[in-house]
Amino acid sequence: MSEINLGRFHSRPDRDIVVFILGMRIHKLWSIGKWLPIFRQVPAMFGELERAGTSIGYLGGIYKNGFPAPLIIQYWNSLEELTAYARNPSQLHLPLWVEFNRKLGKTDVVGVWHETYLVPKGNAENIYVNMEATGMGKFTHLEQVGKHSERITDRFEQ
Repeated sequence: MSEINLGRFHSRPDRDIVVFILGMRIHKLWSIGKWLPIFRQVPAMFGELERAGTSIGYLGGIYKNGFPAPLIIQYWNSLEELTAYARNPSQLHLPLWVEFNRKLGKTDVVGVWHETYLVPKGNAENIYVNMEATGMGKFTHLEQVGKHSERITDRFEQ
């Protein structure tokens, strides 16, 4: 476990950031033979990203295996780097996406969704209370909340 920062901390990302959220929902648990082979590959894809890291523009992420609806939040340097990873046939994502669409794309067994946000510098706010470095705080400089960063509006770049 990482070191817990006692108190209130925040960070101000010093650059634009892409936030990518990916979710999955298993609608038919009893169809385990259809969704489990794909579901099991998701942690490997997340591991691939963690190993490659900034060399492909990946800053970090969070994987929550909230069965039956896991959730992934990823932070990227740019939309171009995110899409380059997603479209690269030698990385895990594209073959997994092709397999998903072939086996489950037109069924009601599993659903997937994603959202992508382009966050310009100064347009993100965060707070971490008695937490280890998490989310954006993992790849940006954390600082203790003080007089000039007490309120949410103070934590946005003016």
